[in-house]
Amino acid sequence: MCNSRLWRSGSAVVLALALVAAGTAGAQAVDEATVERARAIWTEALTNYDAGNYEQALAGFREVYELTNKAAALLNMAQCYYYLMDPVNAMTYFQRALRAMGADIDEDTAADIADKMRRLEDKVARLVIDVNVDGATVEVDGQRVGRSPILDPVYVLPGTVVVRASLRSGVSAEERVVADRGREVRVRLTLAAPGEAPGPGPGAGPGPEAGPGEGAGEGPGPEAGPGEGAGEGMAPPAGPGEGPGEGPVEPLPPPPAATGPGRLVVRCDVEGATVTVNGEAAGRAPIDEERADGFYEVEVAADGYEPYVETVRVFPDQQTTLDVRLAAVSEGLDPLWFWVGVGTTAAFAAATIGLGAAAADYNADAESYLDQMRNLTTSGINNCGANPADNRACWEPFEARIEVLKDRHAEANGTADGLEIGTWVMLGLTAAATGGTVWLFLESAPLFGGSDADITVAPIPTAGGIGLGAWGTF
Repeated sequence: MCNSRLWRSGSAVVLALALVAAGTAGAQAVDEATVERARAIWTEALTNYDAGNYEQALAGFREVYELTNKAAALLNMAQCYYYLMDPVNAMTYFQRALRAMGADIDEDTAADIADKMRRLEDKVARLVIDVNVDGATVEVDGQRVGRSPILDPVYVLPGTVVVRASLRSGVSAEERVVADRGREVRVRLTLAAPGEAPGPGPGAGPGPEAGPGEGAGEGPGPEAGPGEGAGEGMAPPAGPGEGPGEGPVEPLPPPPAATGPGRLVVRCDVEGATVTVNGEAAGRAPIDEERADGFYEVEVAADGYEPYVETVRVFPDQQTTLDVRLAAVSEGLDPLWFWVGVGTTAAFAAATIGLGAAAADYNADAESYLDQMRNLTTSGINNCGANPADNRACWEPFEARIEVLKDRHAEANGTADGLEIGTWVMLGLTAAATGGTVWLFLESAPLFGGSDADITVAPIPTAGGIGLGAWGTF
């Protein structure tokens, strides 16, 4: 399965106990029937998640959150959005889960969330929204994101977005900004200060409950806070886990049903780059075309640049924009250097083999001399007796030949030892030359196109002696 830190609560029983504990702590009263229902939905959602049915799992975790206000459900929703390739909602819900779980989050889960958010950072833009009046409704491209103050960044797809803040009295302010991929945009909206006439608009004019000193159109409206005048309305209570900057505080109307295809826009910083979608040529960047709902593999390529490939999701009635920056291809090295490396490696390898073979020959000679000395000693004993002093004249020829063989044996042994040391030295040089040749091959443009490889090649000890190891990034 996917490598994800899905919050499983250990088991359905542990989940039920956690829900009861939340109720007794006063976070949200959860009766036994709700616990049983949430437990069943949670188990089914886990099953769907493990099977890769992320949309069904998302719906289940969302229902558990609506029933219980459990932070674990927020985290699991974020995981589903992550694998549904919805970076905006994935970042938003990871952020909400971190805030809701606080100190209760374990180290591995926190690390997993941080890793996923880091992977998504260059897919989205971050809006930091500042409104000078608390309690204003804030919308981004017509979608409500909460009431001011907006404490957390609001994640959006790259492109032009409209940020709007409004009061129920009709006072509003908006700003159109360009949100770049992986960047933060600060948006400051200024609404009419308390006691200041907002100007004509819906709700303008003296409020029936206006108190002394209150200007026209500034009668206490539903957004007014406690203690601001008699008759003021109270804002609707926040939903489960929703407060300033953490999502809508009022039920949102259902989104309109998708009625048509989406649009795929691909831009590139290299003029004339070719764009291929799902293996079919789509033209030269920039392109802007209608596409049906679904996933598309987009490849952007240009001569002298590394090709860029990314899979994107196109939604009905929405625009998906991909801004691509191509990286120039490394020119690489002259291939002559690679062949120099091959020749050097071959020479070192041949020298290593030759020294090893010579060492083996001298070792064989030393063993031969030793065998001859043993045979002469045995012949002397058989012919002259075991004690040379008893038959000196008979032993003298044998002893003379044995002394000569001793000198030859010592010389052969010494030469063999020197050759063995030379063999190990040459083996190390051969290993180094091999590593250098591999690097030259990777960096040789006509052979391999050049690379950013970072490779280390060196001798390593093994059970049978010494070997050649290579590690790094290809």
